[in-house]
Amino acid sequence: MQLVEAHKLEFDAPVQRYLPNFRLADPVASAQITVRQLLNHQSGISTRDGMAGFAATDTAADALQHRIHTLSDLRLSAEPGARFEYSNLNYVILGAAIEAVSHEPYGQYLRQHVFLPLGMRTSTASEDEALRSEVALGARYWFGHAIAANRVPHLESNLPAGYVYSNAGDMGRYLMAQLNGGQVGNARVLSATGIDTLHRSAVAAWVHGMYAMGWTYDAADPSLIVHEGATANYHTYMAIDLDAGWGCALLLNANANLTGPHLSELGPQIVRQLRGEVATPLQLEPGLPLPLVALLALLTGQALFICWIGATIWRKWNEPAQKLPNKLRKVLCIALSMAVAIMIVAGLSIAVPGLYGMSPLTLMTMTPDAGWLLIGNSAMAVIWCVMLILRALKNNRKTVAT
Repeated sequence: MQLVEAHKLEFDAPVQRYLPNFRLADPVASAQITVRQLLNHQSGISTRDGMAGFAATDTAADALQHRIHTLSDLRLSAEPGARFEYSNLNYVILGAAIEAVSHEPYGQYLRQHVFLPLGMRTSTASEDEALRSEVALGARYWFGHAIAANRVPHLESNLPAGYVYSNAGDMGRYLMAQLNGGQVGNARVLSATGIDTLHRSAVAAWVHGMYAMGWTYDAADPSLIVHEGATANYHTYMAIDLDAGWGCALLLNANANLTGPHLSELGPQIVRQLRGEVATPLQLEPGLPLPLVALLALLTGQALFICWIGATIWRKWNEPAQKLPNKLRKVLCIALSMAVAIMIVAGLSIAVPGLYGMSPLTLMTMTPDAGWLLIGNSAMAVIWCVMLILRALKNNRKTVAT
């Protein structure tokens, strides 16, 4: 928004004006995607493609610009401007455009033009600076328990979609700027009109939901705007009541994707209390989450099946060969075994992550317990398939005279 007010960016200009090398699989659509469509997640880029960035491995300083050059095979899920679909990749592209226009690295731009003017002295987009400030170690959930995760990479290629470190005091100053028309004390980072544009340039998003350039709100309650985000091992929540004139921020050094406690419900609880409403008690189900129970049950069932196959192979191996089985029956047994195993492997490695808008690698990064169970179940399916084939081939031995 600062660059728009400085007349260096235009909302309705194609992003290719600022990133000439931006190309997707559809060259016509690539030229049509605008800055506004990226801000409001109407570019047509899918949620799944956006989540892929969390499994990236490029941590070089120029990783953001390099990622833009790797999008030439990406296919859109919808025509630009046709509908809303949240995708982190939209903001990655916007971050690259900011770098191109400002001639500053994205993290440095935030520091010089947002953090320092607002007095946010601790906030940074640099992992090294955050570590020097004794940042709280993040955690991921493994089978219902938060485990410190100190090897989750800080992804420069995904920086504009997350990875900004802050604290409660700094977030308070950021919220004050949002409530005071872009100004804190004598420092102004945006005009009051610009702030209002960020809060109100909304498009229809989820059911009854609106999305306004990073902020969401319920169409029935437009005064409460919310921004929520997460990486593999951190979770954040911000809310502002524009009518009441207050804001709040929740910073958690843990994240639970799919298989942990519902951390995303804590923020709304705080909002209810600030509004004088009765907070709804959170119901935490005892035991492991259902997805993990299902995967563990499948793993156990396959392990028992492998034991049974192994026992039958051992028994047949130590018995005289029986009558030669029907060749068609043997072929059908092998084909059926392979088909079932392929369906299990494909379902677990592709379909299950796809249900949550993730690639298999992203699922491993964000939800490692579920990811390893998917790998274990896939490996089990391959093992019992091979064993069934060996069992069928064993039955091909000719009858031995006694």
